[in-house]
Amino acid sequence: MSGTPAGPGRGEAEFAEVEPSSRSIQARLNDQRVLLARLMKLDALTRGDINAALSQVTELATSLLRVERASVWRFDEHRSNIECLELFEATTGKHSRGVVIAREQAPQYFDALTQERCIAAGNAHDDVRTREFTGWYLKPLGIGALLDAPVFVRGEMVGVVCHEHVGPPRRWEFWEELLAGTVADFVALVSEASERLRAEQQLGLYRSHVDELRRMRATEANRLTLGLQKHGHEAEGAVERHVLDASPVPLVLVELATGAVRFANQRAAALFDATQDELVGRQARDFYVDPLERDAVSRELELGGRIDNVVVRLKTLSSWPFWALLSAQRLAFEDVECAFIGLSDVTAQKIAEGAVRRSEQNVRALFAAAPVAMALVRAEDSSVMFGNSRCADLFGMPQDELQGKKAVEYYVVPSERDRLVERVLKEGYVDGETVRMRRQSGEEFWALVSLRAIEFDGTPALLAGITDVTEQKGLEDRLRELAMHDELTGLYNRRHFVELAEAEVARARRTSMPLSLAMLDIDHFKAVNDAFGHPVGDAALKVLARCMRETLRTSDVPARLGGEEFVVLLVDTGLDGAVAVTERLRERVGRAEVPAGRDRVARFTVSAGVAELAAGERLDGFLARADEALYRAKEDGRDRTVTSVPPKARSKPPSDAPGADLAPPSRPYTSRVLYTPPYGLPAVRPGAEPPLGAYAARPGSEPPPKKPASEPPGRGSEPPKRGTEPPKR
Repeated sequence: MSGTPAGPGRGEAEFAEVEPSSRSIQARLNDQRVLLARLMKLDALTRGDINAALSQVTELATSLLRVERASVWRFDEHRSNIECLELFEATTGKHSRGVVIAREQAPQYFDALTQERCIAAGNAHDDVRTREFTGWYLKPLGIGALLDAPVFVRGEMVGVVCHEHVGPPRRWEFWEELLAGTVADFVALVSEASERLRAEQQLGLYRSHVDELRRMRATEANRLTLGLQKHGHEAEGAVERHVLDASPVPLVLVELATGAVRFANQRAAALFDATQDELVGRQARDFYVDPLERDAVSRELELGGRIDNVVVRLKTLSSWPFWALLSAQRLAFEDVECAFIGLSDVTAQKIAEGAVRRSEQNVRALFAAAPVAMALVRAEDSSVMFGNSRCADLFGMPQDELQGKKAVEYYVVPSERDRLVERVLKEGYVDGETVRMRRQSGEEFWALVSLRAIEFDGTPALLAGITDVTEQKGLEDRLRELAMHDELTGLYNRRHFVELAEAEVARARRTSMPLSLAMLDIDHFKAVNDAFGHPVGDAALKVLARCMRETLRTSDVPARLGGEEFVVLLVDTGLDGAVAVTERLRERVGRAEVPAGRDRVARFTVSAGVAELAAGERLDGFLARADEALYRAKEDGRDRTVTSVPPKARSKPPSDAPGADLAPPSRPYTSRVLYTPPYGLPAVRPGAEPPLGAYAARPGSEPPPKKPASEPPGRGSEPPKRGTEPPKR
């Protein structure tokens, strides 16, 4: 047992700070699919090794959820204790079992299991459901977070699967909770398989017992028949009753003429939960659950003289039903024609047979009890031979209508089914393939399909496991969206922009094609948030994003770097072309309106810095030059575009020139100004509405709020004096 915070789990801080890239999201989802496919075809489960199956489930669970420890626990009959059936520790590869936790030790945890589908305790020490474990379980083992899912079999909670993160607290994602529930469902499948095996073993014992009873009864009947034939009439009755009473087989003599019980031995009395005297004189018909069965036995006995090994339903004197194996023979007893009946209680055998008969439907292809939709399909013509209830629910039809349906009709693209069948017939199986399928109603959905080639009743068949992953696909798309796009504006985010820009820089080097970028920033943005509030500021960011989408070319790559700062990558475009595109965008933004409430609208301007990629230049230097040009645009009065001269074009006076040491450094930019506002005033072009921060009110509206008295230095504030340090961004 590991007590150190080691292993594959990660801390909450790491999860909070590191934003996964689109590539890592895709890789993680692919890993989950592979592991889930392995879980759907556990070899230990197919060969009936329950302990090995649990071991495989816990090993896969640690990989699926990237935790150090995974375990399976079983409730006792009264749900007052849980016992560990299997515990796997990933770092050491150790398996163990046997720990018992009583309800008194963690009552809130036991209550939570009955009320919640999943217990996701990111900080297990503080969570009210799990903090009871802190002193004696969590701290000694270094466990910081728990993700536990109850196990249900036929609607009853029988256990729990625990995933234990060793290390600091950890935030559990929604998709991780879904995976935990899936693992619990597979543990339920293992539990059902275990019950089936026990039933089969019990049935074997009962069959052996019944065979022995049959042998004993046949031997006893022969012995009694011979004894009856030897004895004379005078002593016959006493000898017969004595011999019959000593028999280990329940024996009953019924008068054929009246149907009344003439004699029952001690074993028969015990079988019918009565005394011998209580049975004698009663009608044999009264001990049958179905009197028609008694009539059928009588007719068979009358016609053939004997009956062998017929299963009938009888009941005790107190009307408790049971199953009995009955054999009978006509025989004269004390000068009265009787039916000499031998009985064996086979109720336990019938129950076991029923359990096995139900499970045999599952065992045909090991799927009727599976937690996923499964179907058995004839390979030759794709007709469904059998499907479980989950399959019927998934495709929206009654279970009895599944049989005979053509599986190919439920693929949106039939060629996808042909491709899967070709693979499974060649390789024997297909795991975790995502295809589009349709329900009986015609509704389409995404399905994760696993296939295995088997032989059923001598016919080549395909065993199919199908999981509706439409929600998961939506989650995948959402994760990809979040990994690549800014949630507020819908533009690419910084991470994905850098990925695209790195690729374009490499391409530009290979092809010698020009590449430019423009960096933009909203003017006076802090004043907007201070005056109108953050909702209007967010609206301004969205308006700028919309202007970028409407104005830029399809080949351009816009993105939001953060805050009010945006960037555009202009592919196959030189500096002059980039300036033209940027100017068109800047003018479009100046005409845009932002609703500001109370019949007021606001307009805003942007400043831009444009740079063209220089030979041998890296992306970080490329971005830095554009950012420097943007700063100069801010410094020169805002609402303008400034370009950056490539490094090789920059000049410096000779070191021996007069006054060279006093000459100011040359600026690596040129300024293109359409209109220069007075120093200290917001940048407003002649004839335009005041920008955001100068507030434009519609006629008849209330007067605008007062402008904030001062602004801190930085973007959105007045430009610094010449010669001072540029403000930090």
